[in-house]
Amino acid sequence: MTLTAQHTARAGGSWCDIQGHLAFLYAQAEGRAVIAELGVRGGNSTCAFLAAIETAGSGQLWSVDVASPGVPVSWHDLPYWHFLCADDTSQQAMDWLPPKLDLLFIDTSHGLDHTLAELTAYGPRVRSGGVILCHDTCWLPGDVETREPVGPVARALDVWCQAQPYELSWSNRAGSFGLGVIEVP
Repeated sequence: MTLTAQHTARAGGSWCDIQGHLAFLYAQAEGRAVIAELGVRGGNSTCAFLAAIETAGSGQLWSVDVASPGVPVSWHDLPYWHFLCADDTSQQAMDWLPPKLDLLFIDTSHGLDHTLAELTAYGPRVRSGGVILCHDTCWLPGDVETREPVGPVARALDVWCQAQPYELSWSNRAGSFGLGVIEVP
């Protein structure tokens, strides 16, 4: 089964916490040369990114997670997927990930300090015209389907955007625990 078929099955199949954003992740990855994914877990976002790369016939996905991901073993043989098992804020990960990115996706600890550290380390690597995506902006119980972002990831996005030397803001995609979107000018 191709990655595109796997992505379609995941997007329309059994529930996962990011299911409502998988088509959007795929669309955002289309035509992006360098994608960094912080947090893999079951590989749902990974599959969306890899399917977009497969369809386009170009691009590279660099993924970091503190644990081995629950993905098909065959994915590790793909020439356009690179995986590092490490803390994404470690020096090892910072040295390993590409210096310039077209898309940065964050879905890790969901803690304020850790998310801020990720944005601080990797946000500046995203080229003009690129995008930063952060899952779980509606993290607090009862807020998973609301339109108003709440919780540590939303707060980290607010703090990081306000700290930039230029005007920067983010928008929220509701549903599936929320997805923060920063379009880098």
